[in-house]
Amino acid sequence: MRTALPALLALAVACGCAGRTGSEAVDMGLEVQAGLDVPEADGTGGEEGAGGDVTTDATVPDVPADPAGPDQDACRDPGPPDLPADSPPPPDATDPCAPPRAVGCACTSYPECAGGLCVETDDGRRCSAACQPGDVSCMITASDWCKLPWALQEVHSQVFGDQWVCLPLHPGLCRPCQSDEDCATYAAAACLPYGDAGSFCGTRCDAIVTCPDGYACDPLAAPLPDIASACRLASGECPCSQAAIAAGASTSCARTNGDGTCPGSRQCGTAGLTACDAPVPSPPPATCTRTR
Repeated sequence: MRTALPALLALAVACGCAGRTGSEAVDMGLEVQAGLDVPEADGTGGEEGAGGDVTTDATVPDVPADPAGPDQDACRDPGPPDLPADSPPPPDATDPCAPPRAVGCACTSYPECAGGLCVETDDGRRCSAACQPGDVSCMITASDWCKLPWALQEVHSQVFGDQWVCLPLHPGLCRPCQSDEDCATYAAAACLPYGDAGSFCGTRCDAIVTCPDGYACDPLAAPLPDIASACRLASGECPCSQAAIAAGASTSCARTNGDGTCPGSRQCGTAGLTACDAPVPSPPPATCTRTR
């Protein structure tokens, strides 16, 4: 059987975009088209018994080179399409916080997040994701997208029911508090006394859940049902998180000297944790009289 040579030539000439002349392209086309039936110059099918294989003395007509060369416009890479002037910039594939946003990125509502959750944290609203109870494959792969200091936490909501949601391990840590209830979140925590400085939240810690840098895991003087040890700031003063500032979280504090102790309070504000407003103790009988 003979194959139409003009079609082969047309295919080969199209390869001229790579910078070859017409005849060079034909030679290349024959090299890659093994087994094509190409007629000899005398019009026969080749040597007797060749059976249609390409013979060594096959003659291929030259194709005149186009003086103008191939259509350069047709060969040019068109590049990315032009966008209207008012189009938003394309998402940055290297930025995990480009929409749809990854876990831990700031958000204002859930449609912005790849995982479909926008949750409240100490640092404001952040994107999150969840695994359904019993979804073993999700739990196994969670370490790829839920990384420390976040981890899967078992939570319950009226809308979604029980879920394992990727959330910070130590929510509300070092938040000013008056009682354990002020520290209540999805994670076990307790209101820890820091002497005259006030009381601040400490989150559960143990052999598995370790404290962040700068905190020590101390046993509670009176262990609670779901927490026996809590993270305590090792030195310095507790910082105020965005959430604590927004809530105006406060604690009782005191000033103490040789004349006695005077109570006061302090809270988180835009400038951070305020100083204790307790008066300086003076000699009796007016030990804690305020002078302002």
